[in-house]
Amino acid sequence: MLALGFLCLQALARENPYDALGKMLEPWESVLAGESKSGPRAVRGDLVLVSLTGMRPALAGAAVTFAVQSPDKFFLRAPAIGEEVAMGRDGQRAWVAPGK
Repeated sequence: MLALGFLCLQALARENPYDALGKMLEPWESVLAGESKSGPRAVRGDLVLVSLTGMRPALAGAAVTFAVQSPDKFFLRAPAIGEEVAMGRDGQRAWVAPGK
């Protein structure tokens, strides 16, 4: 009986993965959604793929660079089809280009 209670407590202590993801993404909402009284908001980041179950060795260390400025600026640089591709948007202008 004690072991069953311990297992139940462990199950309750684990956070739902979707709740954890929501908590992680919540600060980004203020950058990506809504109006700001203090001017444009922006965020920039770099993501690197370290490991993934079943990942091809060639993908190890793949990096993605991104930048977003609300409401209409966006930049992304990532590997695609064997080379690096950059894409962006500035207002009504959008572009995609190979290379760095």
